[in-house]
Amino acid sequence: MDRRELPELVDMPENIDGYDLVFLVFPLWWDTIPKPVEAFLNRYDSSGKSVIPVVTHGGGGAGRSIEDIKAVCSGTVVEKPLEIYCGDIPYCREQVTEWLKGLRKPDQSISRLIIKKQEGRIEEESLYE
Repeated sequence: MDRRELPELVDMPENIDGYDLVFLVFPLWWDTIPKPVEAFLNRYDSSGKSVIPVVTHGGGGAGRSIEDIKAVCSGTVVEKPLEIYCGDIPYCREQVTEWLKGLRKPDQSISRLIIKKQEGRIEEESLYE
């Protein structure tokens, strides 16, 4: 694959029209977004949507990924992504919870945000009290 060529995405929804928020979760690749993420951003019209990056990394923070997302994204990109160091991924639940609370507007009520699977059952967990 040419460095500028984007991969073909398969089994993707026809559009993302029904969403106002798009959480873009990805590992940092060579200081930027992975090519499949770039292909996703090129495929869908994100006008009128908030794009919220969540970046895992090995020490480089978000790198230049936010600038690169803005270059291909028609939506509003959150300036401060959640950055998670790769070694902290198993232990970052509280960090993610606090970051999500910070995204919420004061008058916004989000009661069930996390769905987890335990012992073969799917449970909803209340994030905000």
